[in-house]
Amino acid sequence: MCHVNHFLGCTMKTLAVSLLLLGCARVEPTCPRCPQVTCPDPAKAQTPPQPSVYIDITALRDAAVKAGLPCNNWEQNNHVEGATESASCGADSVLSIYATGVDKQIAIARVRAVHSRFKLDMLLLVGPNWVVNARRAYQLQEHMGGEIEKL
Repeated sequence: MCHVNHFLGCTMKTLAVSLLLLGCARVEPTCPRCPQVTCPDPAKAQTPPQPSVYIDITALRDAAVKAGLPCNNWEQNNHVEGATESASCGADSVLSIYATGVDKQIAIARVRAVHSRFKLDMLLLVGPNWVVNARRAYQLQEHMGGEIEKL
C-alpha cells in the first residue's frame, strides 16, 4: 500500500508540473503561470499608440530600433514582392513598406500561404503602410502601435 501511495503522489506531482509547463509553452505568453516570460503588467497596460505612416524603410527601421528591435545586420534588399521597399535586420526580422493597403494585404496573404505550408509560427506587426516580421512583435507594438497578425 505504501508503494501505491508513493506512486500516486509522484504521478500527481508529475501531472501538475506537466500542466504548468504546457501552460507556458505557448507562443502567446500566459503571464500568471510563466514567470520566465516577460509580459506586460495588466495594471500598467496602455493602449498601443496609433501607428505612424513611414515614408521609407529607414524611417521604419529607426522606429523599430527605438522600440527595441536589434538591428546589427541591416540590409536593404527590396526582396519582398509587392513592397516599395524592404530590408532585414538579421536572420529573424524583415521590414517592408507598401504603396497601398491592397499591396500590403496581398503580401501578407502570400506570407500566410507560404508559412502555413511549412507549419511555421510567425508574428507580423502590421501598420498602415508597413509590416514588421519579428519575434519581438508584441514588444514593438507597445511603442509603434499596429496590429499583431499570428500566422
